[in-house]
Amino acid sequence: MANLWARPRDDEDDEWQVARAAAASAAAPDRDREPIGFADEQEPADADADLDAYAARASFGYRLGAVCIDAGAASGAALVAGLSAAAAGAGDRTTVVLAGVVWMATWLAATAGVTELSGGATLGKLAGGMRVVHARDGRPLGAEGSFVRDSLLRLLYAVPFFWLVDSAFASGDDRRALRDRMAGTLVLRTARYGARAGVVSLAATIGIAGSLAAVGLGIRDDLRRHDVRGALPGYTMADRNAFMFDCTRRLGPQRCGCIYDHISRQLPYERFVAGDLFGALRDAERAC
Repeated sequence: MANLWARPRDDEDDEWQVARAAAASAAAPDRDREPIGFADEQEPADADADLDAYAARASFGYRLGAVCIDAGAASGAALVAGLSAAAAGAGDRTTVVLAGVVWMATWLAATAGVTELSGGATLGKLAGGMRVVHARDGRPLGAEGSFVRDSLLRLLYAVPFFWLVDSAFASGDDRRALRDRMAGTLVLRTARYGARAGVVSLAATIGIAGSLAAVGLGIRDDLRRHDVRGALPGYTMADRNAFMFDCTRRLGPQRCGCIYDHISRQLPYERFVAGDLFGALRDAERAC
């Protein structure tokens, strides 16, 4: 057992002792623990250990900021990859697939990769002065544990309201998210925790604002590409969808959208319904 408690570095003695106390507190069976009070019958030594353990656990706000940093790094890399692909003339599907692959690769690097190198901290937690340890024995989380905790278990966010339940657990007195309980982990403060409040606050603000901006741009672009207000009377969204379904079998969606917009603004709807598209289609293909 002595090897389990070997210090990683001399300057981490206090943090390592805190991790031991937190792990011992989390592993204690069938015992009600409070963060600021203890039953009269508890031994003073146990109370001190529990107090240290709970005080050492990172708060929900810091953890939210850390997630924003991890996700922001992945989103930034994906955005650069997508814009580069679009500038190179790649199709919409290729651009989306490439951006998705880059996002996932960057996320794994920022979580599992950095966790392995830093001794228990993702990129965001490293910036926020935190690290993740095993609740059973206080050992720093490695790449495999981070992959399970930060990637596989986050797939549960696809379940409606799971993210809300997970966040509620993380903001509770125990400060252990539902994923922490499933993975057997604790998120602890380090000596740099207090000085990183500004970093995580700024990261959370930028991350949330960036996400809202991305969603807004996506909605605006979708509305722009599906806008029928400039079309001649009679054209509907159903007409556009039917045209796009047939056209995209031969041409890309971007060019098909351009062709439809040109036709719907130049060709009377009666001729469109009758299929009299030859001249208008030829002009639209040249324009697009």
